[in-house]
Amino acid sequence: MALPEHIKTDPEKYHWCFYAKILLLEDELSNEKLYVDERNKLLIQRYPFLVHIARIFLADFDDPRYLEFANHNYKRLKNR
Repeated sequence: MALPEHIKTDPEKYHWCFYAKILLLEDELSNEKLYVDERNKLLIQRYPFLVHIARIFLADFDDPRYLEFANHNYKRLKNR
């Protein structure tokens, strides 16, 4: 996991990293050959990193958008 200090020194990089990771996850989940349990496993594996980054943005920059987006997107992807 990234340390908060890395994000403080280059928030723009982690902004794009956050959204790139979400796009990669959505691409992986769009594979029609995946079973429901495989999709759920991918979500569970990938989301801790995204939430970690989002919580750092909230704590260090007082920016709730990342955590709100991560929560909303998780629910959307979980119910697909």
